[in-house]
Amino acid sequence: MYAREYRSTRPHKAIFFHLSCLTLICSAQVYA
Repeated sequence: MYAREYRSTRPHKAIFFHLSCLTLICSAQVYA
């Protein structure tokens, strides 16, 4: 799944997407 997304999208865009997701998850755990 991740490999397919990584190939279909640009590396920089994929990295930015993963970083944003991690930030959302971390913030959700902190505020929860």
